[in-house]
Amino acid sequence: MKTVISTFAKRFKIPLLFLAVVLIWSTTWYGIKLQTNGTPPVLSVGIRFAIAASLLMAWMFITGQQQISLRAFRLVALQGFLFFGLTYGLEYTGMQYMTSGLVALVFSTTLLFNLLNEWLWFGRRPAGATLVAAVLGIIGLVLIFLPEFGKPQDEHILLGILLVLAAAFCASLGNVLGGKLLGEGTSVIAMNAYAMATGATACLAWAAVNNDWEGLILTRSYLGALMYLSLIGSVVAWGLYFVLMRDIGPSRGAYAAVAVPAIALVISTFMEGYTWSIEAVLGLALVLFGNVLILRVREEKSSRARQMLDSDSQEGSSA
Repeated sequence: MKTVISTFAKRFKIPLLFLAVVLIWSTTWYGIKLQTNGTPPVLSVGIRFAIAASLLMAWMFITGQQQISLRAFRLVALQGFLFFGLTYGLEYTGMQYMTSGLVALVFSTTLLFNLLNEWLWFGRRPAGATLVAAVLGIIGLVLIFLPEFGKPQDEHILLGILLVLAAAFCASLGNVLGGKLLGEGTSVIAMNAYAMATGATACLAWAAVNNDWEGLILTRSYLGALMYLSLIGSVVAWGLYFVLMRDIGPSRGAYAAVAVPAIALVISTFMEGYTWSIEAVLGLALVLFGNVLILRVREEKSSRARQMLDSDSQEGSSA
């Protein structure tokens, strides 16, 4: 029996990891929506990541995980402020004006901002196919949101879009810093623990200055969403994702983010009454195709770079 279970685990480990990450990330968007019950968004973010950081640090203490250097901590603190502070603060705020599925879709532009920031900070110019993919993604978003502007209840949707786009840009900056830290050997758990703690501290400090605690509304749905987002959506999901990245590489692991907006929109259809149109279907197809094209180009470039490194190392050893 143990042999059968072991064989099953080895054979289906990657598909199960991929499926788990996609399903968790897809449902977290609706979980965030449940927290937009009038409670100040930044306060909700601070509480969520304070809980998640506490759980991760407890795990680090129990398992004796490695600590990080002062230099690395400075970068981790900046990454945490950008990713778990600004990103989620803007994202939660934008969630007040759109359905969770639409927020997930707009947030997928993080892939485009990743390309922009890699170009700005590392000089990695995007390929022609990547630029085509970016244009397709932008056209797709326009098609999806065009009908939304005609709805009277969505008069603030443009503000929501701008907030989530700003969140995606901040997330991209956090990704760049996170990639640098992981490349330097920083522990994944330590990085996430201290980054989440930094983001939580910044959000809770902001909430305290603005007296946001007076606006905290504790309902069953809010508390349920808070615990789900803190434990499953923050600790478990990111842990599984980094295991997936370790086993199949970051380029392929990022494909998990492509399926999330589509599933999140399906959840919005049943839970929030999102209505589909022909433009929305076509727009979603363009956005997803653009995202896949971006990841395929990056995967091919990474593969060629690895082959060149392997070739150089073989020539060096033969010499």
